[in-house]
Amino acid sequence: MLEKTIFGLKTGTSAVSRTLNTVGGGLLIIIVLLTVADVAMRRLFNSPIRASMELVEMLVGTVIFFSLGYCAIKGAHIAIDILIKKFPRRIYSVTIVIMDLISVLMCGILSWRLVEYSIGLHETNTITVILQMPTYVFGIMGALGYTVLTLAYLIDLLISIEKAKT
Repeated sequence: MLEKTIFGLKTGTSAVSRTLNTVGGGLLIIIVLLTVADVAMRRLFNSPIRASMELVEMLVGTVIFFSLGYCAIKGAHIAIDILIKKFPRRIYSVTIVIMDLISVLMCGILSWRLVEYSIGLHETNTITVILQMPTYVFGIMGALGYTVLTLAYLIDLLISIEKAKT
């Protein structure tokens, strides 16, 4: 039963994380093109693109948030486990479960707080200085990225609980 749940959760989370990562990659291309165009306009015509820095700042954050879940699903985040690998198998398994639980809780709280923060930005009609774009949108994108990361860590937690049972 738990194996089916883990498989379904992993399948759905993988699809969403891949999509967000692809969008993030597209945004990264836009950042590069915008930066190149801004530098060219500055050098050639002494007229930089007015809001390029503001837009790049917002997009970089989005790229980072959108890639977090994909990295976790792929196991690409850095893990330093030199010390705990020397633990006896049972203590090692329990330690992994505890670390995965802490990861789920921390990322879940960050996601929830980003949603609350975004709601506050929306209620106060906070906008960017130059482009006059609503800033809550970027907070929601961050919350989305952290939610996918939370789900990825939840999958790791369920798998580590299963491994600890054996």
